[in-house]
Amino acid sequence: MGREWGNYPENFIPKMFWGARAILERVSGQLGKSLDLLPDRQSFERLDGSQREQDAFFDWINTKVLPELRRLAEENYFYEWRDLATIRSEDGDFMCQATPKGSYGEYLYIGCREVERMSTITKTMLRSQLQQGHTLNDLLAFRPGQDCEVFKADKFHAGDAVIYVPDVHLNHIPLDRPITGPEELDEVLSQCYTGQDFIDECEGDAEKAKCLFCYCDWQHPSSAVDELADDEEDTDNHAAPSSTGGDYSPSSPWDAPGMSVSDFI
Repeated sequence: MGREWGNYPENFIPKMFWGARAILERVSGQLGKSLDLLPDRQSFERLDGSQREQDAFFDWINTKVLPELRRLAEENYFYEWRDLATIRSEDGDFMCQATPKGSYGEYLYIGCREVERMSTITKTMLRSQLQQGHTLNDLLAFRPGQDCEVFKADKFHAGDAVIYVPDVHLNHIPLDRPITGPEELDEVLSQCYTGQDFIDECEGDAEKAKCLFCYCDWQHPSSAVDELADDEEDTDNHAAPSSTGGDYSPSSPWDAPGMSVSDFI
């Protein structure tokens, strides 16, 4: 088996790929279609990885991808080239994209692959990879934020590595298609924040930058820095006014606001 069938990436070679050209066939008495796979219209290629990874890959295809694609076919979702379905595994390790291309709903070209990501990537490296045709989903492990999808590194890194990308939907950041236009590329990269960007936002205070990074879960650092300051001020204002740290017992009556000795008698 090779790569002749399915929706194979155009600009790079994935570590593991399964593709198929499925038939979309109308079902008598139903509005939607059935999705049928043919054994001689499938391709598989594995350049690297273990048998365990391969087994997990095919288990995901059989239990998650194909049921979802069949559901969409039953809803008559696939007709035009732009009717692209993207399915990702929960851990972000695998990704599938399926489209009818120019078949007008007769075929579905399916491409499932393992997503190879760099543990850290600088903004310069990210620009280079995007210019070569990779998508953001190929390079960064996006995950849920606060009612949204973001990229956030496991921990704060000072320096030029990209560690945070805010709400991708709100900021119109495409994850599943190449970003080829120079203006769009510059706009997207301006929203891929490095550790140094956080430090600059905090006027050189690395500890504050680390707190700001931990605080961000959907917004831009420039917006979150004011929110963080407000939260810290609220915390200070709610501190106990007593010099004895909130000991309002008879032994310290004068530290109890609005109370006198008689209140304890």
